[in-house]
Amino acid sequence: MTGHSARCLGRLALLGLFSILPLVRAQGPSSLDLLMVGNSFSKAHNMEEMIQTMLNERKMILQTTSIFAARFEEGGANLTHYAYAPALKRMIHDRPWTWVVLQEQSETPGFNEMQSAWLGGFNASRKSVEILNREIQANGATTILFETWGYFDLDPYNSGYYPDYPTMQDKISRGYQIYYDDILKDNATAHVKIAPAGLAYQRIYNSIVDKGKDPHEKGSLFEELYMTVEDHPTPDNNVARKYPTLEGSYLCGCVLFQTLTGLDVRQSGYYPTGMDVKLAKILRDVAYDTVVEIEGTGDASGSAYDYGGTRPPYIPQDSGNSSTGGGSPAWRWMLAAVLMAGGLGSYWMAGKRQQRSMVPPSTRDYGWNPISHEDAMELTDVPNSGASMPLA
Repeated sequence: MTGHSARCLGRLALLGLFSILPLVRAQGPSSLDLLMVGNSFSKAHNMEEMIQTMLNERKMILQTTSIFAARFEEGGANLTHYAYAPALKRMIHDRPWTWVVLQEQSETPGFNEMQSAWLGGFNASRKSVEILNREIQANGATTILFETWGYFDLDPYNSGYYPDYPTMQDKISRGYQIYYDDILKDNATAHVKIAPAGLAYQRIYNSIVDKGKDPHEKGSLFEELYMTVEDHPTPDNNVARKYPTLEGSYLCGCVLFQTLTGLDVRQSGYYPTGMDVKLAKILRDVAYDTVVEIEGTGDASGSAYDYGGTRPPYIPQDSGNSSTGGGSPAWRWMLAAVLMAGGLGSYWMAGKRQQRSMVPPSTRDYGWNPISHEDAMELTDVPNSGASMPLA
């Protein structure tokens, strides 16, 4: 065979590969769409963009041509408010969402053991989850219950009920399980899952305790998940340490990715700019172990690194990290270049365009209201509650 003939065959083989790939993709959805509904716990560090980036990494495996992610926010960011918000109802039905993530105000899910006005707030929350889920299911999407985490130590507004992290986490986790059970009682065929981010926090906490160390020690991996009060002041001077750091949000994003797709988040090459490589890997391992253990979909064999104790030494990122995150090895960029040269660039570029299109066209109609703190959960707005609470 001459060199010219070999080159021609090589080109034909390459063209054949590129002609087959779009057919494979066509078997899956043309777009995977993610809507996150919550407050600043969900908003922190643009969590939906983190998830979108991880989805884009696996777009070929997911057999989709584009990934879209958006976040809904409105004043009074709790599910009782959202359940009766016309703007959110319109948004849920405006697009064929693949997943809609629901995140309740941080304390409310744990009030399931209260025998007071607070229980009225929790019961209103349960009803609201059912209302929102019905809208989500009617639009053909999967409901994802984003289980959040307990505060770093006590809840200063409910110190008797939430005296420490373990107590608060257990009650919050129970609350989200109640939401989940309620949905299936209402509709046994509903597509619903819990994204156990709080249990991922708890996994790190327990791993440190098991080694006889203090999770609250400065520099511990558990401590690294929470912003300090000084770093995140709030209008009501809330002294609770609860807002996630970049590391905390990344852990949650990894839990959500694993929950949404069932794909092994440990294989992701993405991590946010500013995060060291070793810590990012540990957080992916924790997220994977947490989800597969809860769902029974794999072996939670534990991290390849020891994530009990203090934060691992900093390992600088390589120079190849992009502005949207690091960790993507050179071959990923080479593959992208090859795909673009071979005629698949439109698919890759579509994903990049979607990544920048985070705000839907009808901003005013959808009630987008960027904020820098978790919105107030005003239980005075809840029927028969007779109570109020500060910014959460």
